Amino acid sequence: MNYQVILRACILIVTVMVSHFASADGIVWDGKKSFMEIADKVSIMEDAGGKLTIDEVSKASMSTRFKPSDQHVLNFGISESFFWLKFSFSNPTEQTLWLEMAQAFLPSVDLYYKGEDGKWKTSYAGYNIEIEEKAVKSHFQVFPLPAGQHDFYLRFQSFSPPTPVRIWHHEKYEVQANRQKIIYGLYAGVLLFVVVNNILLFLSFRRFSYLHYAVVVLIYMATTAAVSEGYLPYIVSKPDMMYWYRVIPQINMPV
Repeated sequence: MNYQVILRACILIVTVMVSHFASADGIVWDGKKSFMEIADKVSIMEDAGGKLTIDEVSKASMSTRFKPSDQHVLNFGISESFFWLKFSFSNPTEQTLWLEMAQAFLPSVDLYYKGEDGKWKTSYAGYNIEIEEKAVKSHFQVFPLPAGQHDFYLRFQSFSPPTPVRIWHHEKYEVQANRQKIIYGLYAGVLLFVVVNNILLFLSFRRFSYLHYAVVVLIYMATTAAVSEGYLPYIVSKPDMMYWYRVIPQINMPV
C-alpha cells in the first residue's frame, strides 16, 4: 500500500472540507446599516483566457485557485483578464438586498447562484447591456439578491478602474442613487447653460475666446459623463465606456 498516496488524498479531502466550511460561514447581513463593504470578504480567481464556465469554476477541485481578497476596493491594475469572485452570503432578515459593483466601466458582469431547483440562476449587467434591460436601472452594476443563504459567483472583466463591492438595503440604495442622479442633472444643466451662453456671446461679439470656452466646458461635461463619474449610459444607449475613457482625455489636453 502506498502510504504517500493515502496521505496526499487525506490532505486534499481536508483542504476541500476546510474550504467548504469556511465559505459556509460566509457573510451575514445583520440589517443594522444601509450597506456593507464586502470586497475584502470575497475570494478571487483570475481567468486569463476568459473561457471558464460556471460549471467548471464551481467544482470543488477549483477551490484552491480562489485566493482571499486583501483589498477593500478591488483593483487589478491594467489587465484584460477575466476575474471570478466567490462568496457565501446569508440574509436572515426579511429585508430586500442588492449587490452593487460600483463601477460604470465594466463591459459585462455575470452573477451566478443556484435556485431552489438546484439549477444555476444568472443575472447580467455591464455597459454592454441596455440600461433599460438591467434588473436595477443604474449606470453601476447592481443585482437583486435572493433571500436565504447562497454561494454567489461573479464573472467580469476589469481593465483598470477600482471597483467597490457592496451589499445594500434596496430602499437605501434607491434614495442614494436618486440623489446622485439629481446632482448629475444639476451639474450637467449648469454647464450646458454656460455652453449655450458662450455660443450666443460668440455669435454676438465674434470673439473666439467665447467659442473656445464653450468647447472647454463641453469637454468638462464629457469628461464627467464618460471618464470620472461614468453616467453616460443615462444619456446614450450602450456606449462603449472604455473607448471614451481612453479617447476623451486625449481630446481634452490639446483643447
